[in-house]
Amino acid sequence: MKKLTKQYIRLFIFMASVISVVAHADAVPNYEQYSSRNSDNVLNKIEDMILLTRPKTATTGEDKDLFILKEHQLFYWKMTPTVAYTNNAFSQSEKKADVYSKVKLAAGLSTIVDHKYKLDLNVNYTNTKYETYSELDYDHYGIDSSVSRYIGSTLFGLGYQYNKYREHELGAKLLSSNTISGFAVYTKPISDKANLYIQGSVAYIKSSPGDYDNISVVLSPMVHYKLTNEISFMGSTWVSIKDYDEYFTGFFNKTRVDETIGFGLKVDYRPKNHKWLSVTADIKYTDNDSTIDTLDYNSFETMGLVKLEARF
Repeated sequence: MKKLTKQYIRLFIFMASVISVVAHADAVPNYEQYSSRNSDNVLNKIEDMILLTRPKTATTGEDKDLFILKEHQLFYWKMTPTVAYTNNAFSQSEKKADVYSKVKLAAGLSTIVDHKYKLDLNVNYTNTKYETYSELDYDHYGIDSSVSRYIGSTLFGLGYQYNKYREHELGAKLLSSNTISGFAVYTKPISDKANLYIQGSVAYIKSSPGDYDNISVVLSPMVHYKLTNEISFMGSTWVSIKDYDEYFTGFFNKTRVDETIGFGLKVDYRPKNHKWLSVTADIKYTDNDSTIDTLDYNSFETMGLVKLEARF
């Protein structure tokens, strides 16, 4: 009990310090350039949903209605260095290719309450640097929380997310956003090694400055295939619609609505004897069609990343 109390105290101190940094960072440019670069693509987001499973249980073998809860590791810490290539660093119709790297640090807790509800809290920091266009370098501070519950084979949840992006250059600008969302993830086994996941979400994003306030609707199916105990493949497609507030109407005399279609493929390697380590190769294609023609763009990205994770 004392050990658990100390763990809570250590995590509380860490989160408090990170939240303090987020709150006091100096007061990013184009929202698409930064939020899309920093946030995991939809393929990764659904992969996280795969981990939102029911409590691990085991039957006694004598009574099928009797279950014993296995040990649950409440806290986690992650570090993810990434190297990537994009053919459209500015997310604009005129493509400019670049190579960028980023390192993401995250800490949080994930627990199950009353054997029904899953609670998640994540505090994270990401540093991103570009090889050629250094004006795109930025820091990201984030807080992500959600509560979810399975009903049948579908996971339903509500989430809140806070993000702050800060440029590295002199006179750096800031962009921050608060997001409230509802989501559902349907799971369907295809075979002993493959599962189909279909995620839908609706979110309201409130940004500061308010240029990028929008309502976002996303639908994304994904297939997860476990080739061996160490190697798995994930392929997905996603469709999103973003309806922006009136800021763009004043400049372009029309409402901004973006329709985005994407495709992704990921290969993940997790050594059997080193569960704290994973190596991933990831490619994705994104096409954005906006009611404001000058905001149309498409991009291709490929990346490699290493994830180090500890749970306690």
